[in-house]
Amino acid sequence: MTPSSAELFESYKKLLLSVKVLNKKIFFVLLLFAISTAMGFYTAQSNPEWTKEIVNILAENFVGLKGKSNSELWLYIFFNNVSVSAMIIALFFLFGFAPIAALLSNGTMIGVVVAYSIEKIGGDSVFLALIPHGLFEIPAFLIAAALSIHLSGKFLDYIRKVRKTFKKELVFAIRIFFLVIVPLLFIAAIIETFLTPILVF
Repeated sequence: MTPSSAELFESYKKLLLSVKVLNKKIFFVLLLFAISTAMGFYTAQSNPEWTKEIVNILAENFVGLKGKSNSELWLYIFFNNVSVSAMIIALFFLFGFAPIAALLSNGTMIGVVVAYSIEKIGGDSVFLALIPHGLFEIPAFLIAAALSIHLSGKFLDYIRKVRKTFKKELVFAIRIFFLVIVPLLFIAAIIETFLTPILVF
């Protein structure tokens, strides 16, 4: 029997509510991300020459995207973000190293780019360039990091034989990834590709 739209909605609602299990870990990764972003922003303002070098290095990663169609850009952004999020979650067995390293590096780089961009194009343009898609992309990234840390704890319990099985946690992680994180990144990529250029330029 095929479930009705109402049943599907209720099922998805329950899934979203289940993310509450990650609340404390989401707060932790959000705090870590905010601190690293602030540090990157402060460091960029204090060391303009270093900032310019970092921005140039980051810009080199996007040289190959010049001349690409919007569809190609969207695919690149979407699949790149999905693969990064998947990798962070999949490396849960490193017991927090992967999400923490990703949070520190990405937060710092964002802080540096924001500081540099504000000086070049102004705060309003930076806000429009980052916030619309960031409202979807950053939560997805934070949930992935929190989920990885959550799995690390449960996996540690499993290998210490405190828990009899780890399967339930893996199923939970897969469902959250495909039904929460991927849709958020899908929307973020659409906004970044098709709306951001209009808002900024």
